[in-house]
This record gives sequence, structure tokens and C-alpha cells, in this order.
Amino acid sequence: MERDETRPQPQHTTPVGVGHDEPHTNTLPVRPVGLDAGAPAQPVLPTTQAPDEAMAAFSTEPRWANLPYHRLAHVTPSSGRWWRPLVMLLMFVVTTLVVAAVATGLAFAVHAIFPELRRPTEDLGDSRNPADFFYGFLSVALFLPVVWVAVRVGGRRGTIHSVFGHYRWEFMARAARVVVPVSAVAVLAPIFLFDADTLTTTTRSTTLWILLFAVLLVPLQAAAEEYVFRGLLPQMIGTWLRSPVWGVLVAAPLFTVLHGYDAVGLVDIALFAVCTAYLAWKSGGLELPVLLHVSNNLFIGLITPFVPDALAQGETELWSVVLSAVTTLVLTVWMSRFVDREYGLTRFQPVVRPALTRAV
Repeated sequence: MERDETRPQPQHTTPVGVGHDEPHTNTLPVRPVGLDAGAPAQPVLPTTQAPDEAMAAFSTEPRWANLPYHRLAHVTPSSGRWWRPLVMLLMFVVTTLVVAAVATGLAFAVHAIFPELRRPTEDLGDSRNPADFFYGFLSVALFLPVVWVAVRVGGRRGTIHSVFGHYRWEFMARAARVVVPVSAVAVLAPIFLFDADTLTTTTRSTTLWILLFAVLLVPLQAAAEEYVFRGLLPQMIGTWLRSPVWGVLVAAPLFTVLHGYDAVGLVDIALFAVCTAYLAWKSGGLELPVLLHVSNNLFIGLITPFVPDALAQGETELWSVVLSAVTTLVLTVWMSRFVDREYGLTRFQPVVRPALTRAV
């Protein structure tokens, strides 16, 4: 009886905490349920062949298949060499210095040409100063091209986005129908319910500039942090170590200490870092971590003209930390189940790289 090649089949991979470079020889690599339309279909191996012979019959580079997100360095023998992460790290540092120097020079030039523009404060701490808002978020957003350069030097290209070699916009849009409204309620409802009397206004021009910068820069800022801490660092560490846990143990503390909250607030940041790292591993890409991060930061940015301390770090209130943590956990669980439904997976099974897919 011939096997139906058009019917989606579940993925076969190892459980959480176990990485692998090559597909199993005792299972058949097949197209996962819900695979993006842009990814090529995977042929089914003839069952009469021995596993090794069958694998060689349809793929000249079998190690391309069944790689989880953090192990995508091994998509080709060249990109998986042990020294690649060191070169990427060096290029990341050099590019950061170059981009920072160029951006600083341009900022000084702009203010020299247009002296009437409002200048930023020394610590960029006035969130209702459009210049502080602009430079604060732009300084983080500029890490996006830094990551791009480091990845290009590392020979990986599209693998920084997802296991399919590209950014899954439709996949993210389907999840956004739930994530965005829930995030909006979690951020805005407490303010209007309990702190409505503290809402203030500023000048019309200041309000419009901040709202414009929030829409343009906050998504780039949030995405940049995800590409660095849930993409680049875990994939660099995944070049050497199989388990995704090692990438979390390195990236999550770094992400946490770069925030200026008190001890209670940092617990919430650490939880967010772990949840987004899990979503990157589970979904096989950065779309869901970026969505969660953007949804949270965007609404905070949009209320900044009306809540003077919306972006302030430092001391945090316990109730706000609890609300934020619960929202993060609930959305993480929902998105994990969403991935299972989209790709036909079990609870602790990640989306892996399908066979015959190249990075673009």
C-alpha cells in the first residue's frame, strides 16, 4: 500500500533539552502540519530502503534536516565550524562601535544644522522629551543591522529568523490576534481603572512626536533585543552545545542585568527572558518572542505622553510585577499550544528545520 505523500505528518524530534545535528535514521522526515506555504514540500522516503540509503536518496546534505532553532549553525558544515561564533562575536563588537560612532556623529550634525530642535538630556531619562525618546529607542534598534552583519559574516543569513530561513509574517499575524489585545488590556486597564487621576497631558507637538516615534521605533527596539538575546547568542552557543538550556543560561542573565529595575522588577524581566527563549526554541524562530516583546513595549510607549513615569525603571510596585508576570506566563502557554496546533506537535516538541530547505 503506497503512502499518501499529500497528507501532513507529525515531526519526529528529541524532547526539550536534547539537541542533535542529524536527523534520526529510524524515522522518516516528513512535512510538518501547518508548514508555511513558502517552504518546499518534503518527499517521503521509500520504506523498502534501509534508513541510511533512503536518506542519501533524497538529500545530499542530510544534516540540514530536523535541526532545532538554536542548532542552526550546523545547517552547513562551513557555518558550523567551531571558530565561527568567535568571529561573529568580534564582528558584533566592531560593528557596534562603528554604528555608534556614525549615529553619534549624525546626531551632532542634525542639532548643529537645526539648533532649534529640542536636545536630549545626558542620561536620556526624560521620557516626555521627544529627543530622549527618539535616541533612547533608536540606540537599541540599531542593533538590528549589527546582528545582520554578524550573521552574514557567520555564513548563516536567513537562519537567524527561523528554521525555515525566512520570517513567518503570516504565522506571527495569526498569533497577534490574541497576543496584542491581551497585552493591551494588561498594560492599559490598570492605569485607567486605578490611576486615572494621575493621567496628565503635555503639549500637542510633544504628544504627536512621541506617538510617532513609538509607532516607528518601539517595534524595532523590541525586535533588536530579541535578535540579540534570543537569536544570535543562543545560536552562537548552540554551535558548540546541543542543549538549548545553555543559551538561556547565558543570554537571560545578560538581558536581565541590562535593565535598571529593583530586585522585584528584575525577577519579572528574568521570567520574560526565559519565556521568550522557550518560545524561540518551541516555535523554531523569533516571530513569537518579537510579537510578545513588541506588544508589551508598544503600549507602554503609546501611554508615555500621558503617564510621565511610564518608561521609568528603578523601584517597582509588587502588584504591577505580578500582573506582568501572569500575563507573560499566560501568553507563553497559549502561544506554545498555538504552535502545537499550527505544526501538529506534542507539548514539548519544537518546530525543526525541514529537509531540503536552504537559508536565504
